[in-house]
Parts: sequence; structure tokens; C-alpha cells
Amino acid sequence: MSVAKDILKENGKILLLAIGILVVSIVGLTLLNKSNFTPNIMENNTNNLPNYTATIKTNMGDIEIDLLEKETPNTVKHFVDLVKSGYYANGGKGMIFHRVVKDFVIQTGDPTGTGMGGTKKYIDDEITTRKYTAYSVGMARTNERNTNDTQFFLTVGSIGDPALQALDGNYTLFGVVISGQDVVDKIGAVEVDQNDKPLTPVKMDSIVIHES
Repeated sequence: MSVAKDILKENGKILLLAIGILVVSIVGLTLLNKSNFTPNIMENNTNNLPNYTATIKTNMGDIEIDLLEKETPNTVKHFVDLVKSGYYANGGKGMIFHRVVKDFVIQTGDPTGTGMGGTKKYIDDEITTRKYTAYSVGMARTNERNTNDTQFFLTVGSIGDPALQALDGNYTLFGVVISGQDVVDKIGAVEVDQNDKPLTPVKMDSIVIHES
């Protein structure tokens, strides 16, 4: 009987030890998971952005856009920061729409007016399920992915399916035009040279951000 009691006692100790190890493992995994997720939440604090709209003031009229801060928070924050820093005002000189492609897009955001300018502080693409339509606002980039900087474009009202499909999944869509669509189309109809640059400069005087 003493042998049986000893075996039961030893088995009891083993069982308690196993339960203890299991509890410690579960607690450790829980803490590990929390530590893995916490930095991401801390780093991506752009999810708490206000509701933003922006008014683009041009010499052909104003264009108001709704910024998609919930869908593309990093891009919207980047854009808003540029506006608030006075970047697009360009020292009071404003910027031109340096690229206008018929039935496609109008593009601006380059202080040099050549299509080659910017801060060179690139941010990554934010591709969502939203599809490009007429009067969408997207980030321009180089031929390489994740090179969004300061230049952006607006699609015109006459853009067709092949062109829209070329944009989908390739360029960050971070806003939609909610007022001034006629201004977008007026700019999109100006005469341009062989490099798609307007013969008569179309100027973006400034951008104003509104928060709610």
C-alpha cells in the first residue's frame, strides 16, 4: 500500500507540475501577443485623424476634395502635413499643373514645374479596395512602388475604363472631388505641348485644409 501511495503522490506532483507549466505557457503567450500588437497600435496612430476636406484654389476656380483618412490614413496625414507646412503655397508663388492629359488626369504638386520635383521623402503605397472613378484624387509616383511624395493627380470626368483600370491597384487613391468638378474638366481641356504641359500656365495658388 505504501508503494501505491508513493506512486499516487508522485503522480500528483507531476500533474501539479504539468498544470503549472501549462498556466505559465498560456500567460507567457498572452503577454507575447500583446507585446507584438502594441507597437503596431502605437506606431499607427493615424487612425484617429479628424475628418478632412481640402480646397484647392486655382486661377480657374476652386476644387474641394474629401480626403479618405479612414482608408488611407498615412497618405492623408502626409498630404495634410505638407499643406500645413506651406509646401504647396511654394513661398507664395503657388504651383502649376505641369501635366494635363486629355481624358485622363491633371497633375500638380511639383515646385519645379517639371514633373521631377518633390521632397524625396517617400511614403509607401496604400492600396485599398476602392476603385478609381471620374474625379478621384491619387498620389503620383515614379516607376517604382512606394515612392509617393508631393505630386498628386485628379482624374477628369471623361476618363474611360482602360485608363481607370491602369490606375486601380497601382496608385494610392486618397481623395474624391466633391465640388468643382467643372473646374477639373476646364483644366483638363486646356491646350498642352508635346510634353502634356499647358501652353498657358494653370496655377494652383494654395490648398486649404478643413477639419471636422
